[in-house]
Amino acid sequence: MRKISNNISEIAQGLYTKIFWNNFLDKEEIEKLTQYCKAFEVQRATISSENPTINDEIRISNTNFHNRNNENAWIFDRINHAVEEINSKFYHFDLHGYNYFQYSEYLGSNKGKYDFHMDTFMDSESLKLSSTRKLSLVLLLSEPGVDFEGGDFQMNTSNEQQCETINMQKGTLIAFPSFLLHRVTPVSKGVRRSIAIWVEGPKFK
Repeated sequence: MRKISNNISEIAQGLYTKIFWNNFLDKEEIEKLTQYCKAFEVQRATISSENPTINDEIRISNTNFHNRNNENAWIFDRINHAVEEINSKFYHFDLHGYNYFQYSEYLGSNKGKYDFHMDTFMDSESLKLSSTRKLSLVLLLSEPGVDFEGGDFQMNTSNEQQCETINMQKGTLIAFPSFLLHRVTPVSKGVRRSIAIWVEGPKFK
């Protein structure tokens, strides 16, 4: 058993709330990925891992999910490289990997949104799992102010009244610990498109 220190300033390390990778994909790559994702039917997004339900008070978006295959292997390879580089430089989490990425559409026609939530599951069902979500990544596929209005990505590291609006552009990749609260504010016009990845590892210890 590791001893508990009473002088943690000697060993403490800061935790980065977010890491940016601007222009992660170029215009042609973004278009290729977007068209690939749009070719598959989307479903209304749900909440809760124990009892998945549609709840418009919390989440209004459409999603589909993609496992690795020959057609999309290129984006998995790019994301894998990003995860390895970001984690080795900034987080040093014990990570296994991920099985899929999620494509999401937030429509201005129904004020698409996703209120504050964390990606790490904290319900009784998660206690049965051998791994947990540790590192989240979001890649924006639409241009704010051009393809959509509203739909701000915000993070809450202290309280909701002081949440931070993240300046993301088309092609921006952001990585952050999965246990941080974050949201997408209502889209007022157009369509906000993005993909999300949740990288898992052994439970925190």
